[in-house]
Amino acid sequence: MRALEADGELFFSPELVPAFSHPLLQRAEPHVREAVLIHRLYEYLRFTIDLEQSAVIPVTGHISRGMSGLDLPEPMRADAFKIVTDEAWHAQFTYEILSQVRARTGVAPALPEAPTFTSELARIHEALPHEIRGLDEMLFAIVSETLISSVLEDLPQDERLPEGSARWWPTTRSTRPSTTPISPRCSGTCGPR
Repeated sequence: MRALEADGELFFSPELVPAFSHPLLQRAEPHVREAVLIHRLYEYLRFTIDLEQSAVIPVTGHISRGMSGLDLPEPMRADAFKIVTDEAWHAQFTYEILSQVRARTGVAPALPEAPTFTSELARIHEALPHEIRGLDEMLFAIVSETLISSVLEDLPQDERLPEGSARWWPTTRSTRPSTTPISPRCSGTCGPR
């Protein structure tokens, strides 16, 4: 396995992983530190897939079909159809990146079946009065998209990341990313020892 420090390439920005600065990780072998970043990337990619498919697409789908409870003009509903398409594309290419990272590193993702936010959203939704159900889903989609966009502003500029990993997301979310696959520098040597 190549060391993190060998060529400066990382799979996820360490500054976005607070635990990475812990003394135990600072003293850990390079392959352990790299594994932490790879798994953080997997967590981020999986969260993105689940966010798009479980939270954003259902909300924008309801808006596009006039089922959101909002009285919107036709051009806004037409835009919502475009957003559904765009968000589905985000989920698809995010899955493709996750698959490429797995193939490149030989490290399999170790993730829970579903992220915590899905069960928490369901619990909150069921506890709300019927009159305002749906508002929770819309607000979550809006806030989540705003937060994920703020993180994505920094990742593409991190030159330490391999082309195609966490640099995959375009600076603006409405632009499709490059279809260039992650370059196979690891050649199967990045996996666990």
